[in-house]
Amino acid sequence: MSYTNPPIIEAVCEFRFTPDTEWDTTVPGLIYTAVQERFPKKEQRVIQNVEVSPQSPTQGGVTVQQNRRTVFLTEDKNTQIQIAPHLLAINRLKPYNKWEGFQADIKYVLDILASKVDLNEVQRIGLRYINKIELPQQGTSEINLEEYFEFRPELGQKLSQSSMIDFIVGCVQSYTSGRDNCRTQLKSSGGTTFILDIDYFLAKPGAIALDQALKWVDEAHQNIDIVFESCIKDTLRDIFK
Repeated sequence: MSYTNPPIIEAVCEFRFTPDTEWDTTVPGLIYTAVQERFPKKEQRVIQNVEVSPQSPTQGGVTVQQNRRTVFLTEDKNTQIQIAPHLLAINRLKPYNKWEGFQADIKYVLDILASKVDLNEVQRIGLRYINKIELPQQGTSEINLEEYFEFRPELGQKLSQSSMIDFIVGCVQSYTSGRDNCRTQLKSSGGTTFILDIDYFLAKPGAIALDQALKWVDEAHQNIDIVFESCIKDTLRDIFK
């Protein structure tokens, strides 16, 4: 469904390629030469990933990895390309237009990468939508989540929603006979603001061939649309117009 005022604050499509894919320090420059007319701005970013893994039954290990990315941006910085070894990501920030525009950008950038790099197997693909939902101010501090959300925390009969000052609720669902997963998360973000985060990704590495990647992305978007509509009620649809 298309809305006049969509709550999307960021959409991300990410491709990860297998480690045996030929990739060197010249790749960002090759991509920039091809896209600089549409993406003239350049930045360097350091992404920090923290992983916790058990080393023994009584002791856990924490690994911090820093990943440097080259970023190309449009003049308004609304659309971005992120490049790191064996990784390509396309970001669309607010204001988000129609899916067809974002889809065209994904194809444009992936085609350019494929023309510059001998891409091997696709290890992972992900499509993620982050929605910032701001509800109307109420006469009281209590918000009736049931009025707006199908997907929400259920406290049972003995706990009062009025005593809940913060929450986060989520689930992971399997799609396409276990090939794909979708992680859905709703959390409060202060006052009458909530974040609905829907992350759809390839759960089985190598299950999609490179020539089927764009078809996978389109199917992922269709499933995300269904999940989003299943999470909200008509009161929110009226707000989004």
